[in-house]
Amino acid sequence: MNSCKYKRTKISDTLGVQQGEEMKYTLRIKGATRQHPLVVSMAYTDPMGVVGAPTVLVNDLDLRVRFTPLLGDGWAGSGENRTFSTDNLQKDANVSTVFYGNTVTGGDTGNNAEVVRINSAGPAELIVTVFARRIADSLPGSDGLCQPFGLVITGQIDLDLLSQPVSFRTEPVELELGICGRRPKMPPLRPKGLKLWQIILIAVGAMIGAVLLIFTCYKFVYRWAFEKVRRRTNNAHPDLVGYLSKLEKANEEEGMARGGAHDFIILAEIASKVDEFYQGLPIVITAGLGEGESGIISSYNGRSRRAEVDFESNVGRGSQYAISHDKGLGMGYKIGQAGYMPVGHLPQPDEEMGDLYAKQFVALVCA
Repeated sequence: MNSCKYKRTKISDTLGVQQGEEMKYTLRIKGATRQHPLVVSMAYTDPMGVVGAPTVLVNDLDLRVRFTPLLGDGWAGSGENRTFSTDNLQKDANVSTVFYGNTVTGGDTGNNAEVVRINSAGPAELIVTVFARRIADSLPGSDGLCQPFGLVITGQIDLDLLSQPVSFRTEPVELELGICGRRPKMPPLRPKGLKLWQIILIAVGAMIGAVLLIFTCYKFVYRWAFEKVRRRTNNAHPDLVGYLSKLEKANEEEGMARGGAHDFIILAEIASKVDEFYQGLPIVITAGLGEGESGIISSYNGRSRRAEVDFESNVGRGSQYAISHDKGLGMGYKIGQAGYMPVGHLPQPDEEMGDLYAKQFVALVCA
């Protein structure tokens, strides 16, 4: 099936040219016949002339078409699916013909409507040129000394490839802006307002920032006030014990003794090197010599790892121990930073509380 359909395209009816400029349009045709010829028409409205002028036209635009044959076979498919396209055809570099409007070689200087008609041709590439030979005046309301025109091309135009529309270029390449319907030289700057989502994003960010600032200030003021109260209370009431607002499980540090006796124990090499780091903490012998013994560390030498403890029987090298790692009260619990509890309010030691609590109680009272 022959796919060379007869098509018409209106190329331009808004742009204009000033003197010396050219506008070129490149496109391809599948052929031309007497029944379906190629017709390129250009027309424009010429400004009113002066009586007795030596020329009929005030402004003179010329039309010319450069015709270059295409080589190759553009048919593809078979039967009803047989199609023709100029996409893969190559230009014949040795043959090129220029057709002038109204068949006037060099350009028609006496008409404001020009036509190029081709009745017989094969596939070809066309370069249609509109040239402003003379622009002496402009139409009323024009934005510069320029001449608008209309251009219509009718024929077997290959527009099937939408990715390759009619290309357009000019000479000179950089046309003067701000005239002849072209974009302004300096596009006016319009103030850009914030969109709704941007306003919401800024508001949410500000709220999050404010919350973080308030939280940071609260933590700083809280810690400062608490430390001030704690020092004042310790100085005024040395019989009070500081504690945290909640009870937590105390961590333990385990190790194997490197020596000891009934009144001291040499902790493992990995123990803290800081003097008095374990002072006031309970220690329990969990295995080895002195298993089951417990006591409160009254003094600690970080260099020798020696902890002074009042055991009831001897401990020594190989004794395994566990130390509650947080200062505080209770059986394996700590109490710390938010407020104070008088020692007199602590539960008195008894048989149910156990020996370890009794020793902790005594150590706190004597602290």
